[in-house]
Order: sequence, then C-alpha cells, then structure tokens
Amino acid sequence: MAVTNEIELFTKLLQAAHVVNDSELTEAINCAKHLEIPLERALTMLKVASEENLQPAIRAKEMVAAGRISFDEASRVLQHANQHGIAFEEALPKKEDSNLRLSSGRVIHPIADFLLGAKIVTPDQLNQAAQKAQTMNLPLGKTLVINRFITRWTLGEVLSAANLAKEELVPKDRAVALLHDAIQKRHSVIQVLFESGAYTNANGGSLTILELLLLADCITEADFQDIEERKLLEKKTYLELITHSRIVESTILEAAVNLVDMIDSYLKPYQAAEALKQIRIRKIPAYQAIAELKPPPQVSLPQLRLGDLLVEAGIVSRNDVEKVAKNNQPTTTLVRIGKQLLDAKLIDDTNLYNALRTQSLYREGIISPKQAVAALSCATDEKIKLDEAFAKCNIYAPIRMQWNWQ
Repeated sequence: MAVTNEIELFTKLLQAAHVVNDSELTEAINCAKHLEIPLERALTMLKVASEENLQPAIRAKEMVAAGRISFDEASRVLQHANQHGIAFEEALPKKEDSNLRLSSGRVIHPIADFLLGAKIVTPDQLNQAAQKAQTMNLPLGKTLVINRFITRWTLGEVLSAANLAKEELVPKDRAVALLHDAIQKRHSVIQVLFESGAYTNANGGSLTILELLLLADCITEADFQDIEERKLLEKKTYLELITHSRIVESTILEAAVNLVDMIDSYLKPYQAAEALKQIRIRKIPAYQAIAELKPPPQVSLPQLRLGDLLVEAGIVSRNDVEKVAKNNQPTTTLVRIGKQLLDAKLIDDTNLYNALRTQSLYREGIISPKQAVAALSCATDEKIKLDEAFAKCNIYAPIRMQWNWQ
C-alpha cells in the first residue's frame, strides 16, 4: 500500500493496531495540525490513548521509515500483536527483519542502517543502488554517489560513523544519531562527537597504510572509500584489501609497508608521505627518498606554538601575541591561550578553531610547518572552511587527528 507521508503512515498503523476509533483519530489529526504538534502528542493530550498503548504503532512507524520492514508487514505484525495480546517485538517474525533486504531476500550492506537511520537516503534509493551495485560489481557507496543519491563527502561521514560503531567507540544507535547531526550541521561525525566531549584524539603513530597512500597521492579519495567500505564487509587487513584491489603498483605498496613501519620511531607521517610520493614519481629507492628529505628526519622540527602559527599565518602580530601571553606558564593549555587571544579581540572563534585543528595535525606529524601555515592562511584569507582549505592546498588531513588541544 502506498503511503505518502509520515502522518498518513502513522494513521494507518494506528488503525491496524485498533488503538483508536475513526472519530477519535480525526479529532486528533485536526488537533495536531492546528497546534503543529506530532500526532502521538495530540492523541495523549486528548486522552484518547496512552503513551503505552501508542508504543506498538510508534515502533512500527520507526521500522517502516527506516526501511526495516514494509508497511504491509508492519500492519500484519500490529494486528497479530493485538489479537494475541503480546508486544510488537514479540510478534515480529523470528528472522533478521532488522536488515534491509533486496527483492531477492538477500541481506545487504552494513552501512544500510546508517544511511536509513540518519535519513540520508530512502529505502527505494538504497534498494535501487544495491541492485545496481550487485549487477555492476561495484561498492554500494560508489553506486550511491554515481546515482547522485549522496555526495562523496556524505559517504565519508557514513563510513566514519560505521567505523566508530564497528570499533565499539560508540554504540551503533549513538553513531547513527551522530551521523544525522553531522549531516544537518555540515560538520564531520568526529567533530560532533568531539564537541560532545566524548572523543579522544588519535595520534599520528596510528596512521594506517591506506591513509599513508592517500597522504602521498598514491590513491584517490574514491579508492580510499572503496577500501574502507570493503573493510566493513570483510575480515581482512588493509594490506590484504589493497593488494587484492590492485589500486597501486606492488613496488609502491611494498615501499608503503616499510615506510609506515618507520612512522613514530624515525619518520613523521608527512615525511613518510613525501618519501613515498618521490618513490612513485621519480622511481627511486626508499632509502634515497628518505635521505633526500628536507629537513632530514633526524633534525628537530620547530615547536610552532599556537601563537607562532597565528603569527605566521598573518592573523595576529608577534607583539600582540607576546603582550597577551607574557604572564603565561609553560603548562598553560592551548585552549586557555586561545581564550586570552579571544578576550583581547585579536582573533575570532573561527580563527581559533581552525588554528587548534591545524596545530593538532602538526603536532601529530600529519602536516609540515609549511603546510600548517598555508592551510590556516588559506582558510582565513579566502574565508572558507578549513576542510576546503586543506583540499585547496592539496593536503589530506585525517579528521580523527585534529583534536589534540591539550
């Protein structure tokens, strides 16, 4: 049965559940429209149904909206629950109804619940893309992008949320809610989680071989997302997936394996990326690429404090920073220093936020001092988002490493 909107869906499910009669339902619908409140709220306000009595229909509505069961299935389950006096969940068929299925009945993708739960795509769009992906032997995420159901940025956030749940950093329902908020705010899932106070920054030493290949321009963002999606589906390592996909030459992959092992102990991530880039472009051995790094790995890098970064990016003057920070102790946190600069009206919230994220990437060794200054200057001068500035400066900056603000 075709259902055109959420109110109509809920109305028909209430009728199937025999919670209210037609006259009571009509009165509640008119009340909901007049007061601009949800229908379930109107029903309880008019005292024609209790919250407890409405729960089966509400649960059925949520499952239909998420694409987990069809409207007809939901109606049958509600009727069965009503006839036998059992809970809606108990009346559900004993099978994997929580998984979206194709017309063939085959269970599909682990990102389906995230796409549907965050209301990014409709069940019809997801099924259409899944069928096309199966026919053309393409990743589901790529097919959704090709069909223009989602953007590549959105796909990245979906994969990020799915990975948070897979790694048990947050419960799955929380990851879905974070994804929904992130899409609405046009922020990253990690940023939303960080702003809630629940995210601990990942360190540069945890850089994966897949991230190193992207950092070194050896693969595209699309390649990166394809492998990330396959990692959710298959119990294989990044190395196994990259090898099987053949997206990079074997010599480059071998060099990447050796370089990623040197990160933290000898090389910064950006140094490993620069060496790998030279290996790919100039066809030189790894030892030569490392030897030609400027400055050499053994040379200590500049500290590039928060004030230094803001000065180098042309946002504040050296004199102004020194006046504000003259009484600070060595242990003064970055956030406190930033607040002092804000209070002195030398920078605004956006400047501070961008500088803290950029400096975090520098401290984790993901970007060089030159790249940090270039990205922050670009964001400030051109009044664009920091992520756009990274893209414009051809810098890959893992979002999971941008929150070292201590």
